[in-house]
This record gives sequence, structure tokens and C-alpha cells, in this order.
Amino acid sequence: NRDVQRLLGAMQLRSIKANKAVLITTSDFTIQAKEQAKEAPIELWNGNYLIEIVEKYMQD
Repeated sequence: NRDVQRLLGAMQLRSIKANKAVLITTSDFTIQAKEQAKEAPIELWNGNYLIEIVEKYMQD
């Protein structure tokens, strides 16, 4: 939840001007973080999704 709030704050900085962001963790996110991210242009990638992405793009 705190990390989602920090990312939202960073996105609003004039020097960044981001309209979308991805927050990545090797574990998982709290329910509160997931709910907050749904209301914002933030994608949450947890450990399981990260493994899926790595496996998808690292195949021989």
C-alpha cells in the first residue's frame, strides 16, 4: 500500500509525467495495495507473474 502511494506520488512529479507504471515484487501485494492500484494507472506484477514472464521470454 505504501509503495503504491509512493509510486503514485512519483508519477505526478512534473519531471516524470508518467501516465502508467508497473510495480514489481518477488512476493505478493496486500489486498489494500491491489485495491489502490485498481483505481490508478498502475500494474502490479507479483512473483508468480514475474516467473511467467521470464519463462515466456527465456524459452529456447
